[in-house]
Amino acid sequence: MNEYLKSLHNTLKDLGNKKVTFVIGNESCDLDSAVCAIVYAYWLHINKGLDDIVCPLLNVSKVL
Repeated sequence: MNEYLKSLHNTLKDLGNKKVTFVIGNESCDLDSAVCAIVYAYWLHINKGLDDIVCPLLNVSKVL
């Protein structure tokens, strides 16, 4: 899973014509929602094959 999460950044830079599926947790983005989104995205990535991109999307604010 660690390699999958590290590779997402570079994979999303070069999408080409690949299909992207976003896995979104609930709007409050509490811990269980964030973990479920990440784990389910990873599970879909493993089961859908390498041609599709599956990315967890978490609703958090960026702190500067």
